[in-house]
Amino acid sequence: IVKSGLKAGELVVTNGNFKIDSSLQIQARPSMMSVEEPPTETENESKFNVDANFLKQLNMIYNSYFAIHKALADDDFKEAVAKTKYLGAMLSHVSSGSLEGNSLQAWEKIEWEIREMVKQGTESGDINSLREAFSSLSSIIDELAEQFGASKKMTIIKFKCPMAFNNKGAQWLQQSDKIANPYFGKVMPGCGEKVEDIVK
Repeated sequence: IVKSGLKAGELVVTNGNFKIDSSLQIQARPSMMSVEEPPTETENESKFNVDANFLKQLNMIYNSYFAIHKALADDDFKEAVAKTKYLGAMLSHVSSGSLEGNSLQAWEKIEWEIREMVKQGTESGDINSLREAFSSLSSIIDELAEQFGASKKMTIIKFKCPMAFNNKGAQWLQQSDKIANPYFGKVMPGCGEKVEDIVK
């Protein structure tokens, strides 16, 4: 909501965000693309306290997701589809027997959403469609990491590319600090910025 500074009928910039942002950075002023929020007390902490065995099982989900990410960053459509199918198979190896109440409901919701994205991804006819499905999958895996965390051996870092999908922007997760953009692949592998360490 714009509360002040504009009047009805005045022109505003709707395109050229990167040109404006680059000008700001040249002047050593803060980037509009990476506004940092102050850390909260619960930052990098999972919502649910689950046992170590369940977290170990989640590693299979995270690693399968990372394999899809790598294939897309390499522009390997066939491999990305195969790894998407593999992610669906890995879901069957995650036992929710130790969960109850809200944690069980949260996992069942996330599991169903992952299966839907796996279905959409494996039915993609081209790499662009698969990248759209991967964008939705990334939001789900992000939610999984935020709510359940991961084992101590797992590193999960969130990145965002404001230019993805015609400047709509999209996020993804990876293990390395070195950017590997899954939406542009080898065309612009380093396009994007680190948002936060979810698990490290």
